[in-house]
Amino acid sequence: PARAQKGGAAVEQHYNWQRQRYGEAFEKMGLKVHTGNGGFYHWLELPEGLNCIELNRRLFKRGAAILEGPGCDMARPHAKDPDYVSPYISFFRFSFGPLLPETFESDIQIMREVLEEYKRDVGA
Repeated sequence: PARAQKGGAAVEQHYNWQRQRYGEAFEKMGLKVHTGNGGFYHWLELPEGLNCIELNRRLFKRGAAILEGPGCDMARPHAKDPDYVSPYISFFRFSFGPLLPETFESDIQIMREVLEEYKRDVGA
């Protein structure tokens, strides 16, 4: 029991630390961070004019990826309406849970570079 409590506290401390530093880094990039006090991911909102599908396409080229917001849109009609545009097109989920602490700088660098390139390309 004491050992399990100690382990649980260590996991919580680790995720809290990851949540804070990734959140702060994303805010510095101009992303709006939507998060809670638990869990191991952030919901992020892109600046106007940018969408998560294009961001992900660009991230793929760098060996990275995010979960696109429309993939979590429980109201989407799937194939019933091919013209449906999700209200979550400018949102994405970023999971920091599986990431090693040592990759923080390179993770943020990839996201920053891709986001800056995307903004330049669309004139945002």
